[in-house]
Amino acid sequence: MFSYSRQHGSKPPEIRNLRRLYSGLSSLGIIPQRTSISKLMLFHDLLVDANSKVNLTKVLDWPAVVLRHYLDSLSVVMAVPSLFDERESMLDIGSGFGMPGIPLKVMFPGNDLVML
Repeated sequence: MFSYSRQHGSKPPEIRNLRRLYSGLSSLGIIPQRTSISKLMLFHDLLVDANSKVNLTKVLDWPAVVLRHYLDSLSVVMAVPSLFDERESMLDIGSGFGMPGIPLKVMFPGNDLVML
């Protein structure tokens, strides 16, 4: 449905500032794998591309996506610390463009997730 390209202004991964993401993850007690960060960057690129065709969100700038989408989605660990055990089953109702489900699955891949 959507093709992947960087033509819509998304910065290459090597240029993005990851400090806010790492700092936010640390404050939530999340220690990310390197592949998790790469997956979030790829999802950002796909989101920017898809949003150029279908209005999914107004928040597309990398720092804003980190704060308002990724870290906000992951803040559920404060209420459900058992996510760290990676034996939970999650249901994301009304997922829309993938929040909070995708960041949760990326950071906690051992948990089951259904997105509706």
